[in-house]
This record gives sequence, C-alpha cells and structure tokens, in this order.
Amino acid sequence: MAKIYQTENFKKRWQQLSVYEQLGNIGDEFERALRWKQKKQQPMFENASARMLELFDLTLTDKRWDNYRLKEITSACEVAYAELFDNDPNLSGNPEGLKRYFLQFAILARKNQL
Repeated sequence: MAKIYQTENFKKRWQQLSVYEQLGNIGDEFERALRWKQKKQQPMFENASARMLELFDLTLTDKRWDNYRLKEITSACEVAYAELFDNDPNLSGNPEGLKRYFLQFAILARKNQL
C-alpha cells in the first residue's frame, strides 16, 4: 500500500489552487525525484516520486479539470512516470523538456500571484 503524504486539510487546500499552481508544485516534486534518482538515493527518490504521483492524483480528481485540461494533465502524468520509472529510451530521455514544461506553470502561477 502506498504511503499517504497529504492530510485531508492539505487535499482541501489543493483543490483551491489554480491548475498553474498545481502543475508547478507537481513539477517541483518531479525535479526533486529526478535529482534523487540521479544521485542514486533510492529512499529519497521513492518518497519524492510518491509525493509527485499523489499530487497528480489529487489534480486528476479535481472536478474543475474535467474538460480539455484532463487529457493534458493525464499525458503529463504518463510522461513524468515514464521519465522516472521506465528504462526504455523511447519512453524517457528528455527530463529537461519536462522540467521546462512544468516551469512554465510555476512561472504563470507566480505571475498570477503578483
């Protein structure tokens, strides 16, 4: 059974964030997991990747995104998963592109907060 990292209070707060904020935060966890994987720190990698996947789950269950955004979010989740867990070079191999993808959302989230 997967370890649950987020409390019910956090989950409610998550549902109040914009899609930009949600994907920007997921991107932070993706980068954290990627760094731990590259450093071969398996326990830290597993924790960061589990948090990333949990945040994706919370985003995918957000009813506000039951529209055209759902397909993009699902695709982002699949690509991030492949990048972290698949050893097939056809499925992974472009972590920088994925980091740039998530960074755009973090920048938009920050810009909308100003």
